[in-house]
Amino acid sequence: MLQSLKCLGLASLFLLSAVTTDAAPIFINELSTGGGTVVNDGSGDVSSSDGSATGSTLLMSQLGLTNLNLATDLGGLQIRGLITDPVVNGQNGPAVSANLIGLRLIGTLSAPCATCATLNQVKLGSSLGGGTGDTQNVLFAFPIVGSLAGMPWGSTPAGLSSPQVQPLGVNFFYSLTQAQISFIVAQMAMLPGYTVNQVRLGLAASADGVTATGLPEGVRSEFEIQGPVPVPEPGTLLLLGSGMAVAGLRRVRRRFVH
Repeated sequence: MLQSLKCLGLASLFLLSAVTTDAAPIFINELSTGGGTVVNDGSGDVSSSDGSATGSTLLMSQLGLTNLNLATDLGGLQIRGLITDPVVNGQNGPAVSANLIGLRLIGTLSAPCATCATLNQVKLGSSLGGGTGDTQNVLFAFPIVGSLAGMPWGSTPAGLSSPQVQPLGVNFFYSLTQAQISFIVAQMAMLPGYTVNQVRLGLAASADGVTATGLPEGVRSEFEIQGPVPVPEPGTLLLLGSGMAVAGLRRVRRRFVH
């Protein structure tokens, strides 16, 4: 019986390790758009009105972040980037690399708050669809790359210098600095009623392609917020547990029969 339970535990660890978290993606097609944004205005996701950006936001909890270990969990958060030039013969020729000009992580609430910034203050690119840019529900926002100033909460953690040169067609990753992690924790502590189950994360980004002769060229940018730990679906856990328990009981029954 003990051996069966050991096997059950090992099988559980193996199966759980294969479960992945949700991710919040944003796709930006840039010809002359100057970037794009995907955020939540409290009633739903909104994006750049010129159609340059598509994607979705996710609750912090959907990314595997917890209230109890928020700072530690944020330390495992990553933003994956991938920039490509889908146009074979662009205006200035094919891009050979890209300049990532701006990348911002944005946390929004379901309702406006007095100390929040507006969506217009943190977006990149054109105006947001639905005329929701004046919605004051941004609990925190800061640059991963570039700068962001003039926020109602005062100083904002610094991002990496802009531009960041990135190769085309290769995944690259950014993690949060300790200052950025502390900033998120402090902002959420200001409104204790809001937890990881109420704050949604979105992104804003802007990049330019660069040709072999140094001329600008439009590119397609793909960014994705990746959670720190696997978050299995409750139904999946129940099914896996039931199946493995039956297997364990069968082994025990065979031993007693023999």
